[in-house]
Amino acid sequence: MKAKVCITTSSAYSSLGMKSKGCINSSSASVYSSLGMKAKGCITTSSAYSSLGMKEKGCITTSSAYSSLGMKANGCINSSSASVYSSLGMKAKGCITTSSAYSSLGMKSKGCINSSSVSVYSSLGMKAKGCITTSSAYSSLGMKAKGCITSSNAYSSLGMKAKGCITTSSASVYSSLGMKAKGCITTSSASVYSSLGMKAKGCINSSSASVYSSLGIKAKGCITTSSAYSSLGMKSKGCINSSSASVYSSLGMKAKGCITTSSVYSSLGMKAKGCITSSSAYSSLGMKANGCITSSSVRVYSSLGMKAKGCITTSNASVYSSLGMKAKGCINSSSASVYSSLGMKAKGCITSSSASACPSLGMKAKGCITTLSAYSSLGIKAKGCITSSSASVYSSLGMKAKGCIKSSSASVYSSLGIKAKGCITTSSAYSSIGMKSKGCVNSSSASVYSSLGMKAKGCITTSSAYSSFGMKAKGCITSSSASVYSSLGMKAKGCITSSSASVYSSLGMKAKGCITTSNASAYPSLGMKAKGCITSSSASAYQSLGMKAKSCITTSSASVYSSLGMKAKGCITTSSASVYSSLGMKAKGCITTSSASVYSFLGMKAKGCITTSSAYSSLGMKAKAVLPHLVQTHLLAHLVYTHLLKL
Repeated sequence: MKAKVCITTSSAYSSLGMKSKGCINSSSASVYSSLGMKAKGCITTSSAYSSLGMKEKGCITTSSAYSSLGMKANGCINSSSASVYSSLGMKAKGCITTSSAYSSLGMKSKGCINSSSVSVYSSLGMKAKGCITTSSAYSSLGMKAKGCITSSNAYSSLGMKAKGCITTSSASVYSSLGMKAKGCITTSSASVYSSLGMKAKGCINSSSASVYSSLGIKAKGCITTSSAYSSLGMKSKGCINSSSASVYSSLGMKAKGCITTSSVYSSLGMKAKGCITSSSAYSSLGMKANGCITSSSVRVYSSLGMKAKGCITTSNASVYSSLGMKAKGCINSSSASVYSSLGMKAKGCITSSSASACPSLGMKAKGCITTLSAYSSLGIKAKGCITSSSASVYSSLGMKAKGCIKSSSASVYSSLGIKAKGCITTSSAYSSIGMKSKGCVNSSSASVYSSLGMKAKGCITTSSAYSSFGMKAKGCITSSSASVYSSLGMKAKGCITSSSASVYSSLGMKAKGCITTSNASAYPSLGMKAKGCITSSSASAYQSLGMKAKSCITTSSASVYSSLGMKAKGCITTSSASVYSSLGMKAKGCITTSSASVYSFLGMKAKGCITTSSAYSSLGMKAKAVLPHLVQTHLLAHLVYTHLLKL
């Protein structure tokens, strides 16, 4: 995101948390990245909220400064009110000493995270020089509480809902991505949950453990044991210690040198057996370009899936949201200069040079991204342009095509970094984030593919059209009143019109208004549950982030598990198992085998089994049963690459 103007209206809400009644108006602050905003000045006013990880050279001094995804400060986050909790990257000069301090994305501690060796915690960038000492430190993904979340309008940016408090021990473990709580996170038993950044049973205090980050692992030392898995996929049996490899980012890996071992996989899709040296610059979230994005037919690629056959000029094409938001028109007004890092869209168009403000998640201006310096905060890279029509369809979360994905060997594509040498011709080739196609994505029924980057040949008119991150419409999203859909999960049966409902969690919140009937089958991409079921064959299109099925996945083809959580050894048949959160699948048994060493980068923990109900993954995972190694691995690969993200 770039802004030379101000975010002056309350309507400017970042899809993942940015809120401002004030401005981000200094030219020095013009470069805000949805995943790692940077500012040459300071974020000193309470109005400055970074939706995805703001960074500044100044300080975050006011308690009102909440970074939705990983704010960083040279200053301190030290007020007892603990008001500054980054939803994906909390920072504290203080300590996390109480069991109540749960980082929805990675922080874990039964004591404190205070040793310099563990200074780099962040499933999405957490940092700690000291501790987070107050119980008010709630979920890194939006929950805020000095006590309770009592007002109905206080919705977690990533799904949590509470009309009262989170007080009961039974509800103590709420998934950072969509769980709902009727009670509190009060018990010590729930203390070790990390949605994106599993942590040991004890402490992470050895220098070798210093490099944990579900979304942005950095290593000054080594990840020497096979057990050290990046919460978002990175794997290494050796070390990531050479200066050339020193800059690894789960969301935008870059290498000055090489990633020479095949074991080093970008947590978000990058793959390299050798070096990442060519200008082909791999997008951390999949897009690839040897050229530029110059032709009007391909010029709008959302780093998280947007696709355009034309420009984003017409009302029907205007609906490209990196994470689902839809607009009726274009983004052209100066007031619209603030584009949500995760897809928010204004009522205007992206037509002027000011359109250089490309969403942090991949949108592209009218021209080309010709310089290496122009990197989408979530991956788009180009030394040149993406000009060939055949390359026009790049999955926002990793799919690649110069042609098609057709070879069986290519059947296993990273959920966030699919690469193709051929075509997607077999039913087994499922986009890690929801795309389904036995052949092409050309039938009207197939018009809505891509859990993170809906595609439409026309409108989203059928109930089968499921937003990759939860948006659901029985018809089209055409009314201006419905124009503001949370990029991560807002739902509307009609519109989201009441001011009270204006603040919807980017990941699955539901309005006070409408999602009341069985047609509420629109399930948030991150775990929300409807009153009805997805039972018809038309329901075969399972939400990429939160599939639900009353039927079963019984065939061998079911080997293709949703990148975010679907599980099947056979069927998901029992009502008790019917609700599988895309970020919180639940099993009936335990993870007891050594093969279980592969813990879901989205929070699962097990040195043996996860047998107690209290053991809830910060992203909802539950398991009382055994997950086959293959299933675990598959889910892990997909979940790691998909979130979030995710986010």
